[in-house]
Amino acid sequence: MRRWRFFAFFAWVMLVGMLIGGAAHCKAQAGSAARIRGPIDETSRVRLRGNVTAAAQPQWDRGEAPGSTQLTHMRLVLARSRAQQAALNRLEQELQETSSPNYHRWLTPEEFGRRFGPSDPDIAAVTGWLESHGFQVEPVAPGRVDIAFSGTASQVEEAFHTTVHAYDMHGQRFYSNTSDPEIPAALAPVVEGIAHLNTLSPRSSAVPGVPGRMDPATKRLTPMGNVNRARPAYNPNGGYLYLVAGDAATIYDTPNPKFNANATAGATYDGTGVTIGVTGTSLIKGTTVQNYRSKFLGDNVAPTITNLDGVTFTDGSNEPYLDVEIAGGLAPGATIHYYLANDLNTPIEHALTDNTIDILSFSYYECERLATTSDNAAINNFWQQAAAQGIAVTVATGDSGSANCDDPTNSSGQDNATAVKGLGVNAWASTPNNIAVGGTDVPALTQNFAAYSSDGGSAATYYRTALQYIPEAVWNDSSQFDNGLANNEPWGVGLSPYPANINGGGGGVSSCSTNNTGASLGSCVSGYAKPAWQSGAGVPADGARDLPDVSLMAGNGFEDATWLVCDDTMNLTTGLTNDCTVQSDGSFSFAAYGGTSTSAPAMAGILALVEQSTGGRLGQAAAQIYNLYNGSHAATIFHDITQGNNSVSCKQGSPN
Repeated sequence: MRRWRFFAFFAWVMLVGMLIGGAAHCKAQAGSAARIRGPIDETSRVRLRGNVTAAAQPQWDRGEAPGSTQLTHMRLVLARSRAQQAALNRLEQELQETSSPNYHRWLTPEEFGRRFGPSDPDIAAVTGWLESHGFQVEPVAPGRVDIAFSGTASQVEEAFHTTVHAYDMHGQRFYSNTSDPEIPAALAPVVEGIAHLNTLSPRSSAVPGVPGRMDPATKRLTPMGNVNRARPAYNPNGGYLYLVAGDAATIYDTPNPKFNANATAGATYDGTGVTIGVTGTSLIKGTTVQNYRSKFLGDNVAPTITNLDGVTFTDGSNEPYLDVEIAGGLAPGATIHYYLANDLNTPIEHALTDNTIDILSFSYYECERLATTSDNAAINNFWQQAAAQGIAVTVATGDSGSANCDDPTNSSGQDNATAVKGLGVNAWASTPNNIAVGGTDVPALTQNFAAYSSDGGSAATYYRTALQYIPEAVWNDSSQFDNGLANNEPWGVGLSPYPANINGGGGGVSSCSTNNTGASLGSCVSGYAKPAWQSGAGVPADGARDLPDVSLMAGNGFEDATWLVCDDTMNLTTGLTNDCTVQSDGSFSFAAYGGTSTSAPAMAGILALVEQSTGGRLGQAAAQIYNLYNGSHAATIFHDITQGNNSVSCKQGSPN
C-alpha cells in the first residue's frame, strides 16, 4: 500500500535547515544559436502529432464552430534542442545536489530563456508567421517557453489546416480542433506543439463542507447544516472541528507558540521574508481576507492582488479565498501575492516573470489523459522554469480519487457516484518538477472527539480548538453512503450536503510516465521518467512518476472536520454572506471546504516556514522530502498514513 506522508514540521524545519542554504545566481551564458534556416514555405508542412484532446469524441460532436468563435490564450509551445534539454536536466539535478558547484544557484527568467529558449531570430520568425495569419500575439515572456496568441476559429483553421468543432461532453460545452495541426516545416525545429487549441479549462479542487456561524454567546463555531443527517454515525455528543490557523499549527506542530498549543521553546517561524504566490481566475475582496485574518490570525493584512486582464468581481468565488487564507494561516508572516487573469496560464507566466514569489500554490486539476501532448508539455515547461528559478511549486492532486478524469461533483454515472472515464491523474500535479499534494481525513476525531479537540472556541486563542495531532487515513468519501438526497438540495434547511459522490484524494500513476523499458505509457511527446528522488517504503518500484508526494488534511466534514474559509458565497440559513463580517449581535457566518485545494496551500505555507529558517529558496524540494523520509529521523518528521485508499466506484467497461 502506498504510504501517504504527513509531516511533523517542527522537526522537518530543523533538519532541512542543515541541508539547504542560499546561493548566488548562475553566471549568464551566451544566447542559443538560430535553428530556423531558410524561408518559411507554406506549401511544405509538418503535422504536430498528439495535439487533439481525447475528449473530442464523435458522440459529443455538435458540428463545426462558427468562424467568428473567439479562441484566446492559445500557446505555441517552444521546443528546446537536444543539447539544451540535456543541459537543463543536468542543471536541475545539480541545483539540488549539495556537492555540486551549481547547488541552489538559481537562474533569473532572462537567464533561463537565454540558455534554454530559442534565439531572438527564431522568436521573431515564429511571431511573424503567427501575425501573418491575423493572430494577436502577446509579448513573449523572458523564460521563452511558449508564445501566447489569440484569434478566431476560422484563423485557426486557415493557419493550422484543421477544423474547429463544438462539443458537449456530459453537459460541458467546449471547442476543439478535430485533427492535428500543421505548421510550415521551416518552423518545426523550434515548435513542439500548440497547447490550448481546445477550450477545456482546469477545474477547482475544492469540495464544499457545511457552512457555519459563530455563536456569540458560546464563542463556538457551529455548523448551519444538519450534520447528523449527513452521516447517521455522527456522534451528537461529540463536536465538529472547523480548522482555523491555530488548529493547523497545532496539528502540524509548526514552531509558533502564538498559534500552536504545544509549541516548545526555541526559534519561532511564521514565514516572514517569504512570498507565496497563488493563481486563479476570480477577483476576490481584500476585505474578506482581512476579516479572516483579524479573527484567526490577529492581524489585518490584505493580500497583494495583480489583476492581469481586468477581471471583474462576481459573487460566489471560493477557490482563491481558501488558497490565500490557508497558505497565510500556516505562514502568517509571509506575503501572499494573488495573480489572476481570464485563464490560468497567464498568471502563472506572469508570476514566473516577476520572480518575486518563492513558493507557488496551484489548486486546479485537468485530466492528464485528456490533455494533449502540448498541453502536458506546457505545464511541465512552467514547473521546470519555476524549479530552475528556485520557486517551489505545490499542486493539488485532485478530488476524484483514482479517477481524476471524472468531475467529482458531476460524474456521468446514473447516481453521480460512478466514474466512467477510467484511471487518471492531474496533469498539473504529475510532472517531476512540482510537489504533488494529496489529501487525508481524521476518522480518529469521530471515534474520540474529546481526545483531539475541545468543543469550545475562544477568541482569545483565535478560535483554536485542536489539542494535538489527530491520526489520519486517506481522504475518501466516495461510496461511503447514498442517502438518496438530490444533489441540489440547499444546505442549512435540515438537509445533507453529502450526496453520493466520487470524492477522494487524487493519486496514481502518471500516464505521461515512461515504464522500465523507456516506452511511453501515454500520449506525451516525451514521457516523465521516475524521478531519482522518488523512492522509499511504500513507493511503487514501477519506473513511473507516482502521485501524491505528500498528503495533508483535505476532509470536507464527513469525519467531523473541515477547513474554515471566509468567502463571498451565500449562507442559505442566515441569509448572510459567508465573509466573516461581524453582525450586530456579534455573530459572523463562514464557509467550509475540503479537497486537495486545501492541502496544497497548507503545504505551501509550511514550506514558507522552512524557507524562512534556511534563508534561501527551496526550488523543487521533493528531493529533500524523500531524502528525509528515507533517513534515520523519518519517525520524528512524518506520520506514515497506512489506512484507507483512494479507490472510487467505476462503471464496468471504463478505460484503465
